Amino acid sequence: MKYYHSLFMLFAIASLWAQGDTEVYWAELSTTENSMTLGSLTNLSQNPGYDNQPSFWSEEVLVYTATRNKQTDILTQNLNSGIKQWKSATFQSSEYSPLRIPQTEEFSAIRLDIKGLQRLYRYDTKGASQLLFTDLKVGYQLWLSATTLVCTVLVADGMDLYLADPQSGKAKRIAQNVGRSLHKLPQTNAISFIQWEGEIATVRTYDPQSQKKKTLVVLASGVQDMAWLPSGELLFGKGSTLYGQFPGKEAVIRHTFPSASIQNISRIAVSPSGKKIALVGEE
Repeated sequence: MKYYHSLFMLFAIASLWAQGDTEVYWAELSTTENSMTLGSLTNLSQNPGYDNQPSFWSEEVLVYTATRNKQTDILTQNLNSGIKQWKSATFQSSEYSPLRIPQTEEFSAIRLDIKGLQRLYRYDTKGASQLLFTDLKVGYQLWLSATTLVCTVLVADGMDLYLADPQSGKAKRIAQNVGRSLHKLPQTNAISFIQWEGEIATVRTYDPQSQKKKTLVVLASGVQDMAWLPSGELLFGKGSTLYGQFPGKEAVIRHTFPSASIQNISRIAVSPSGKKIALVGEE
């Protein structure tokens, strides 16, 4: 099944409950080139419905999408105290894919209203929002700085990748047929994205300065989500298992959870230090 089938199921939400229940988990993380150790896996969200799309606000705070009052809103949660703080509550609209905007206390998120309009908004510390692009149906985003981002834009048969400037409203297409997993490549100025060719998903990089692209890794069948460790190792999940892969090498099993604790691992986020990991899965 192609990646955009899952995407359209996510964003076409006549009923949020039809998406199925997912939970956000986290654990302490320690890695070397040959070993990976995880602390106790904690169900952070513990909430019926769709809890998903985590990213690290800081080393100790996670931001993610969670179901509330039959829609999805954005919240932050402290990993030490467990304290939650709701960041959005837009009437008759749901928010997805939250990311902190660099060098600010603000965040951006995709808003989908009950009429099907889907756009990217910026949210300030008081909860007020600003539309960033009038005409772009943004699916996912990654901030390169406080003023520049890359984002996926929904087109007729999938998504394309754009380099965008919210201040001018200008956007330039840099790749076609891309997936939902966008990341900064450790220790470089480049970003990584997944590009689809039929059923084959390939991790590629784009350097905004040189405008050059490189091919890194062909992902295992069925994988749509990944993350990077500071060491440059790529992580992805299948079932209850985490796999690691360095470019140019084969994927290896890095950690297997008891199936009773988590199943169907999808999205992954790693903290800035590489010492914490957030996972999305099913109980």
